[in-house]
Order: sequence, then C-alpha cells, then structure tokens
Amino acid sequence: MFTGQQVIDATKGILISGNGKTRFRRVVTNSKLVKRGDLFFAIVGKKHDAHDFIKQIIAAQAAGIVISRPISGL
Repeated sequence: MFTGQQVIDATKGILISGNGKTRFRRVVTNSKLVKRGDLFFAIVGKKHDAHDFIKQIIAAQAAGIVISRPISGL
C-alpha cells in the first residue's frame, strides 16, 4: 500500500480534494477494472482519453484519481 502524499511527491502533483493520508490498494489505468480503494491514472492514448471516464471512476469508488487536465462538470 502507498499513500496519497507519496503519489503527490512522485508525480509533483497537487492535491485537489482529500488529504495525503489516503492509502491505495492498487494502481489501475483501465476504467473497467476500477474497484473501491484503487488509485486511477487517467492516461491519454491514441484512441481513448481516460479523462472521459472520470464520472465512472468516481462511481466505482476509486480512492484517488490522477489527471493531467481539468475536468469540466466536477
């Protein structure tokens, strides 16, 4: 397991919501496989942009989401 603060430090990111004490069970990049407690990385590929599935990730109760661009409507 690893913490939100470790993710923030590794990615040089910023925390938008929550706290750095959150613990994640695993890292997931496929939105169809997200389970409660996961950390999801929204990756942009040639055919798909995982940022388009953020609402689905939230509904699946991911513990954290790493994004590279703002998400409208959240």
